[in-house]
Amino acid sequence: MSEARLAGHPLRLGPRRWSTIWGTLPGVALAMLHSSVLDLPRTDFIDALHADRYRIYWIIGSYLVGAATGMASTSLFASRHGLRRAYLGALAVFTVASTSCVFASTVEGMVLPRLVSGYAMGLMISSAMLLLWREFADDRELAMTLYGMGVYLSSLVGAVIGGLLLFEFPWRTIFALDLPLGLAAWLASRRLLPEDAHAGHTVPDGSGARLAEHARFDLFGFAVFAIWVVSMVVVLAFGQWWGWFDSPSFVPWFVICAVSFLSFVAWGLASPAPLIDLRPLGERNFGLGLTLKALFSIDFFVVLSLLSGYMIDLRGYQWWQGGAVLLCGAATMLAAMLASARFGRDETRKLRMFLGMALMAAMTWRISAVDLYTSKLWLAGALAIWGVGAGAAIGPIMLTTFAGVPPSTLLRAAGVFNIFRSLPVFAVGSMLLVFFTWQTDGHFDRLRLRITYNRPLVEETLQRTARHATERGSPIGVDAKRAHAVLTGWVHRNARAFALEDVLRVLSLLTATSLLLIPLLRPPPAENV
Repeated sequence: MSEARLAGHPLRLGPRRWSTIWGTLPGVALAMLHSSVLDLPRTDFIDALHADRYRIYWIIGSYLVGAATGMASTSLFASRHGLRRAYLGALAVFTVASTSCVFASTVEGMVLPRLVSGYAMGLMISSAMLLLWREFADDRELAMTLYGMGVYLSSLVGAVIGGLLLFEFPWRTIFALDLPLGLAAWLASRRLLPEDAHAGHTVPDGSGARLAEHARFDLFGFAVFAIWVVSMVVVLAFGQWWGWFDSPSFVPWFVICAVSFLSFVAWGLASPAPLIDLRPLGERNFGLGLTLKALFSIDFFVVLSLLSGYMIDLRGYQWWQGGAVLLCGAATMLAAMLASARFGRDETRKLRMFLGMALMAAMTWRISAVDLYTSKLWLAGALAIWGVGAGAAIGPIMLTTFAGVPPSTLLRAAGVFNIFRSLPVFAVGSMLLVFFTWQTDGHFDRLRLRITYNRPLVEETLQRTARHATERGSPIGVDAKRAHAVLTGWVHRNARAFALEDVLRVLSLLTATSLLLIPLLRPPPAENV
């Protein structure tokens, strides 16, 4: 038994705790890598499947639907089979389903495997969180730090690995590697994870107490939740393509989404045993903590996605160069998470959240200054500071959410805890993508008007570009077309850069709203002392 200090109180890491750590984190890390590993080579992945920015949502949406329903099913599987079996089963299904994506060559062929792997991922990460929470009942700052590393840090590292790995290998390599990695993680988990004290009935509070009875499957709750998630994906993914409320295809989907959402909320509040219990949201710290986690997740994943598109599609970085830039943020985030867990105190938890979220908001605003000529070193430095804020905030946010939640409620609240990460990210990210498209079109029109009033300079630029094309062997007539294409492309890239600035500033202001919520949190309960 080794002893150290964590957040001002003794930390004891015995063999059982080490076994839980090494039995859960590899599987969680493997699952979360897939949330971002294709961010950098996204365009090539879309082209390889002969898809476009709208059809690819069948893959993204199926994974999201599966993940959300898997998270929602955590309490059912854990109460019936135990957390250990739920985790092992989910990891095995994830490995098989994700590996089968190797054989897909079309969007349609990848929908079912991504749906199944998403379901397994949602069940796995929720079960892993409860396993860590149960084992570290008196060191919950460490439990949430470890879980944050598995979920958020792995997502950031996934983009780095995707950029470095796919620079040399095809995209199918990512899914092919899931078989050996998943099998190794499953064997390690089967050997290392301690048995539940009472299989199928263990409450995750470290006490070994038993639940009164098996959870019953809430068919109605599952149905309205699944309908809501599916319809939300369709509305957000295809609304712009259809033309929003001007389209007869959009309106019925929107109505279904609204009605199913209201039914889901009403059922979650009124039913005595709903699939997803929404009543814990009435507890101040739990509700505010989930909101803060949602705001953190939105900034984290949207910044990661936008900058991946900026570096690869807009600036033409090599994948490994984009991965190297993101690596700076991953390194500082890890250092900040460890420092916050080691030197933080319960009484400074709100301060760490405030400073971390403030730094994320400020650096998101600062990163919005990127253009077609921004240095890679400048961007890497800005991401490094952003990573410090992310690492400092995430552990206290997740700990605050569950601090004081009764053990009997914790199992039911695990699903909604993780759902408040994935669904808000998709919803807000999709709306910001629509805003990005609108702003790109607007900036493009304004830039074209500027060109109209600067004809002499434009004509000179076209002539020089045409001469350059002629010198490189372009036939007469083709050189002028190439010159116009180059100028049009340059204008469009500038329009996208200006639109990216607008989106990041909106995102920064959204993140800054967390600074108004943090002071409303109750002081942490007197524990871990």
